[in-house]
Amino acid sequence: MSRTTTLRQLIYTATKEALKREGLLRTEIHELVEYILNNSSLKLTVEEIEIVQGNYMGIGKESKDRTITIPRFIIYSFSRQDVYGTLEGKDRTWKLKSFISFDALENALGYYREGDNVAVIIDGEVVGFELRPNAAYSFGGWNKDIKWDREVYSVKYILDEDYKEERFKNKLSLENWVKVLVKRGAEEIEVRNLMDSIHLGFTVSGTLYDSNNMDNRGMWLLWQEQKQDEYDDEEDEMLF
Repeated sequence: MSRTTTLRQLIYTATKEALKREGLLRTEIHELVEYILNNSSLKLTVEEIEIVQGNYMGIGKESKDRTITIPRFIIYSFSRQDVYGTLEGKDRTWKLKSFISFDALENALGYYREGDNVAVIIDGEVVGFELRPNAAYSFGGWNKDIKWDREVYSVKYILDEDYKEERFKNKLSLENWVKVLVKRGAEEIEVRNLMDSIHLGFTVSGTLYDSNNMDNRGMWLLWQEQKQDEYDDEEDEMLF
């Protein structure tokens, strides 16, 4: 699949990936996709797409196979659980939503649980990932460390007069390495988000001296707010 596709193909690709552990037959996936298209509301603009359950009129027969260009970053989730999350209930819930940046997608993905049926599509391609507990930033089980199936961050620096570059599949490993570089006195540290191709500013703070705890040399890293690219003013493609 590419970014130029149809809603039917998009939902099929996302559903197949999200439910891959269930081992559904191809015909079962097609039947489920038709059900989703017939029971969803659709919001579609040049910058955004959102498909959610709840509209029994569906998205419209003409819209199902109309060719569109989808946004770069998309999360899709599907569940058969009831509202209490304990039973395989009759109620089905699903949501497909786009995000303006990779950073926004990562932030949203971090609130899912490890066992949730979730698919990520970037630039029209299914991208694999693993949700892992993040002890440094976890509050009540939220905010996971996300390990991708590809390198998504890079850090360039000068250390001992050598210019080096490292690449990472998850942000936690990146943060830990940046703190190591600061401790070792690296210079000209430059971090990039490879998916958005943007520079990531950061601040590293720490304890230089603690008279009550001589072993306290803690460090922490804070990311600076990312600057969003400016979008050209374009009229909405279609709004349902």
